Amino acid sequence: MISSHNTKLLKGDVEDPPCNCQKSRVCPIPGECLKDNVVYQATVTPEVGNIETYIGMTSTTFKERLANHDKSFNHQKYSTETELSKFIWKLKEDQLGYSINWRIVDRAPTFNPTTKVCKLCTLEKYYIVYQPNLATLNHHDEIFKPCPHRLSLLLDQT
Repeated sequence: MISSHNTKLLKGDVEDPPCNCQKSRVCPIPGECLKDNVVYQATVTPEVGNIETYIGMTSTTFKERLANHDKSFNHQKYSTETELSKFIWKLKEDQLGYSINWRIVDRAPTFNPTTKVCKLCTLEKYYIVYQPNLATLNHHDEIFKPCPHRLSLLLDQT
């Protein structure tokens, strides 16, 4: 029974929970906000200037990640957390309005201790390097950052 359960989880046969937003207009990505292990894109359209895009990833639900982005957009002490928040604060300093559209680009599993590969981090880096039109705000030095999921999935070394 345990083996069957583990196989089902590893194959990804588990369905995503339905969107729990109160109003469909409020939901950033209708029907997909509770997906986890996603690579997402933010498209920022300022009142004046060029449209900019940002690629990010999260192992938690997209809705949780969006709450962290909102925190960095609304509280200046978090303004340097991401390249996206830096851009939003630049627009605010210039007193320019903007709109942000979100979409899920792809999904992948996080770090696997057996293969020692995090497909989610690799996928995000792929989009930054090979699809630069999807990630105009991202910097290529982001591809050298270590996987944040690795330590949480390894056994304690004590």
